[in-house]
Amino acid sequence: RIGDFVNAIKYLKLALKQNSFVKDYKEQLNQVSKMIAKKGNNLLRLNKIDDAIIQYELSLSIDTTESVIYYNLGNAYFEKKDYVKALSSFDKVLSIDPSKYKASYKSGVCFQKLNKHEEAVGSFRTSMVKQRAGMMEKVNEQFSTGMIDKLRKAYGPMKGKKIVPGPCLLYTSPS
Repeated sequence: RIGDFVNAIKYLKLALKQNSFVKDYKEQLNQVSKMIAKKGNNLLRLNKIDDAIIQYELSLSIDTTESVIYYNLGNAYFEKKDYVKALSSFDKVLSIDPSKYKASYKSGVCFQKLNKHEEAVGSFRTSMVKQRAGMMEKVNEQFSTGMIDKLRKAYGPMKGKKIVPGPCLLYTSPS
């Protein structure tokens, strides 16, 4: 029964907080939460949506810091056509990590299914902006790294100099 698990987890958290020898209890709880979420992922793949939802909710009762678990819960609710609960899960993803453009996109689809077309358009636009920003960040990072390598090859060892990657490369003396 889910209530037994929730109570057990509540007491486990209390016990771990009181034990001064357990420094990384949050990390341990995070690992337990991820293991439970993996079971939810397997159940979702098998199309056992209700069972997957139970596992994701149990996982999130242990640790609420993993945006991917909220995203998977949102997908499970979406498959169940419970778009309101799916939206709630996708909102939690975005509150943890605003750069998750897929959650914005799925929110847009939920709004569309709920006939809230203005909100859908807003979510789709947000998704596109976030996706474009993420792509530009990767391109800039790859460009900077590539340029650094080319400069090193072209100028050889740069004694007393360093290259600073960024929006534009700086060739500077160390400070």
